Amino acid sequence: MNKNIRIYTIYRMLFLYFLNDSIITVYLMENNISVTLIYLLHSVSALAGIILEVPTGIFADIHGPKSSLLIASISYVISNCFFIIGKNSIILILASFFGGLCKNFFSGAETSYLYMALQAENRNNEYTKISGNIESVQFILTGVISTTIGYLYSYNSFGPFILAIILGTAASIVLLPAKNYKEIRKRNEQNQYQITLKEGLYTTINNKKILWLMIFTFFMTLMFNSILSGNQIFLQAVNVPVKYFGVIYSLFYLISAIFSKFAYLFQKGGKYQKKLLLFLLSLSVCAGVLALKNSIVIFVIFIPRMIIGIYPRVFQQYINDEITENRNTILSIREAVKNLPIITILPLIGIIIDKKGIGSSYLVISFIGLASTVGLYLLYISQQEKNIDEGEIG
Repeated sequence: MNKNIRIYTIYRMLFLYFLNDSIITVYLMENNISVTLIYLLHSVSALAGIILEVPTGIFADIHGPKSSLLIASISYVISNCFFIIGKNSIILILASFFGGLCKNFFSGAETSYLYMALQAENRNNEYTKISGNIESVQFILTGVISTTIGYLYSYNSFGPFILAIILGTAASIVLLPAKNYKEIRKRNEQNQYQITLKEGLYTTINNKKILWLMIFTFFMTLMFNSILSGNQIFLQAVNVPVKYFGVIYSLFYLISAIFSKFAYLFQKGGKYQKKLLLFLLSLSVCAGVLALKNSIVIFVIFIPRMIIGIYPRVFQQYINDEITENRNTILSIREAVKNLPIITILPLIGIIIDKKGIGSSYLVISFIGLASTVGLYLLYISQQEKNIDEGEIG
């Protein structure tokens, strides 16, 4: 294995981004934070994404994705420090802001670094398989550690955050000797930020396949965040003790690891838009079933984790294959699009949960998912017909 890919792999094994997912909502609720405010904190993180996502993508295009990955892991450490000392909404907002900053610098950069490292060896067609293997191991590690997170939290509520700080610091140190890949720049240094942004936006809007993928991203992110952020509330609603949350989340990551390992198989054959729409439809059905709010259907919460194992790897291969330049900028535009539903719709979901309960919120989510699936399919058909009229192959 290439030295830089090996360093990158170790970095990803240490930078366990989802480590505290199993307890963060409970931690905030036990500190007298309402569900509405918790979802607003998600929006603060997403707002940082809207403001900073594209600039951080341009930063990665100009200074290389390694620089972005370093800033991401450092921001992650700072965010967890604020969660430890957070006793009021201002500190928690700062924690969420740095969490958002972490996402901004990490998203896109983690994809482009591996893709560019493979591309340097003419192996970019192996991206989905290698990325899937890395994600699989990372999910397993997160799952193994998550089995203890619930118990660690029960013993000391700060314990999971201290562990995250240690691992995030180690990841930053490990990445230092890695090569910083950069695309060949065809422009002068002057005004390159503005030019890169303009070119990235132009490609995003005028490439029909990339534009479709951006619209799909909006609704897929809405479904994922609405369903996954309600997991802990759902588990409490069906009377699952908090101390078992870590074990359940461990199973989540194990399932994602298994499906991530074989994500490359899903890539073969057929139109990728139809495959992606199957993911969106599956999440819509899951939300509808979870609305029953019954322990009998608890197994359904594992289905989104199966999709998480496959969808990101397959999607990243598709969109990277469509991009020819300004890769980090376009990927960051996509990440900015991912933050839009978190700012605009997720707070409303939080209000519905506070006012009507988790079951009602799942019904709303299911309806949105089904409607968006139909709309995106019709857009895909329309684009295919236009391609035929223009003499293109869809």
